[in-house]
Amino acid sequence: MVFKDKHGKTKIFLEYDNDDGSTFAFVNTKNRPEIILRSNKGKTPALAFFDRNGVGRMTLALKPDGSPAIGMLGPDKQSRLHIQAPEDRAPMITMHPGSDRPAVVLGLIHERPVLTLYTRYRSGVVAGVNQNGEPVLGLMRNGQTAWAPAGAASPSTDQDLERAVDDLLR
Repeated sequence: MVFKDKHGKTKIFLEYDNDDGSTFAFVNTKNRPEIILRSNKGKTPALAFFDRNGVGRMTLALKPDGSPAIGMLGPDKQSRLHIQAPEDRAPMITMHPGSDRPAVVLGLIHERPVLTLYTRYRSGVVAGVNQNGEPVLGLMRNGQTAWAPAGAASPSTDQDLERAVDDLLR
């Protein structure tokens, strides 16, 4: 089903395909998508937003496990920001510098905050709270503790936090 404007240009279309899926879309005057709502049988629904050039920039979706996720992409189609609350892992927010590796990860592990700031993958600053409620601060290099303040809990000696950081990076 197609809805056109007074000039005959498609503005909205509704489509049902052979996969028992449905698509509802708004298109701009250049016939590029602006908003698409898609649902597939056996898969999950997603809502996508596009820029004026037809490049997908944001999605709001349910993952196959039913957990929600929001993704934001740059004009180069590279991930910039991702928010998810998976059923089997900690909720997290990741920020990307235009690659698939995050530069900033913020999450909750067992209701305790963890923040990682990476200069390169698995190398950078880790801050959080351990199971005793004590602050944890350290520098990581290639996934190993490079430095932790004297008297502070080290990210690599606090096994729970180490698993939490690994979980966030999964």
